[in-house]
Amino acid sequence: MHKESSFFSYPTIIRGNEGGSIWLDIYFNKAEQVAYAQLYEFCNYAYEPVTGIVEFKGDRAEKLMSLF
Repeated sequence: MHKESSFFSYPTIIRGNEGGSIWLDIYFNKAEQVAYAQLYEFCNYAYEPVTGIVEFKGDRAEKLMSLF
Protein backbone atom coordinates (compact mmCIF):
# COMPACT_ATOMS: atom_id res chain seq x y z
CA MET A 1 0.00 0.00 0.00
CA HIS A 2 1.33 3.46 -0.86
CA LYS A 3 0.21 6.90 0.20
CA GLU A 4 0.52 9.84 -2.16
CA SER A 5 1.66 13.24 -1.01
CA SER A 6 2.23 16.37 -3.02
CA PHE A 7 5.93 15.52 -3.25
CA PHE A 8 6.61 11.85 -2.47
CA SER A 9 4.99 8.49 -2.95
CA TYR A 10 5.98 6.44 0.06
CA PRO A 11 5.17 3.05 1.61
CA THR A 12 2.70 3.02 4.49
CA ILE A 13 3.76 1.17 7.62
CA ILE A 14 0.90 -1.16 8.45
CA ARG A 15 2.40 -3.09 11.37
CA GLY A 16 5.46 -2.52 13.51
CA ASN A 17 7.23 -4.38 16.25
CA GLU A 18 7.97 -2.75 19.58
CA GLY A 19 11.66 -1.95 19.87
CA GLY A 20 12.47 -2.79 16.25
CA SER A 21 15.39 -1.20 14.44
CA ILE A 22 15.48 0.13 10.90
CA TRP A 23 18.27 1.19 8.56
CA LEU A 24 17.89 3.69 5.73
CA ASP A 25 20.49 3.67 2.95
CA ILE A 26 20.63 6.79 0.79
CA TYR A 27 22.96 7.33 -2.14
CA PHE A 28 23.08 10.81 -3.67
CA ASN A 29 24.86 11.98 -6.82
CA LYS A 30 24.79 15.78 -6.69
CA ALA A 31 26.23 16.21 -10.20
CA GLU A 32 23.48 14.05 -11.73
CA GLN A 33 20.76 15.25 -9.30
CA VAL A 34 19.65 11.72 -8.47
CA ALA A 35 19.23 9.89 -5.16
CA TYR A 36 18.42 6.28 -4.32
CA ALA A 37 16.93 5.09 -1.03
CA GLN A 38 16.18 1.68 0.48
CA LEU A 39 14.76 0.80 3.90
CA TYR A 40 15.87 -2.25 5.92
CA GLU A 41 14.48 -3.87 9.09
CA PHE A 42 16.54 -5.72 11.70
CA CYS A 43 15.30 -9.31 11.81
CA ASN A 44 17.03 -12.49 13.02
CA TYR A 45 20.37 -10.72 13.67
CA ALA A 46 20.56 -9.17 10.18
CA TYR A 47 19.09 -6.22 8.31
CA GLU A 48 16.67 -7.35 5.59
CA PRO A 49 15.21 -5.12 2.83
CA VAL A 50 11.70 -3.84 3.52
CA THR A 51 11.40 -1.81 0.31
CA GLY A 52 12.90 -1.93 -3.12
CA ILE A 53 15.32 0.75 -4.23
CA VAL A 54 13.42 4.01 -4.70
CA GLU A 55 14.80 6.57 -7.17
CA PHE A 56 14.46 10.33 -6.71
CA LYS A 57 15.44 12.73 -9.50
CA GLY A 58 15.98 16.49 -9.70
CA ASP A 59 14.01 18.52 -7.18
CA ARG A 60 12.76 15.36 -5.46
CA ALA A 61 16.36 14.25 -4.81
CA GLU A 62 17.25 17.69 -3.44
CA LYS A 63 14.15 17.67 -1.20
CA LEU A 64 15.03 14.21 0.14
CA MET A 65 18.57 15.34 0.98
CA SER A 66 17.32 18.53 2.63
CA LEU A 67 15.47 16.37 5.17
CA PHE A 68 18.82 15.22 6.52
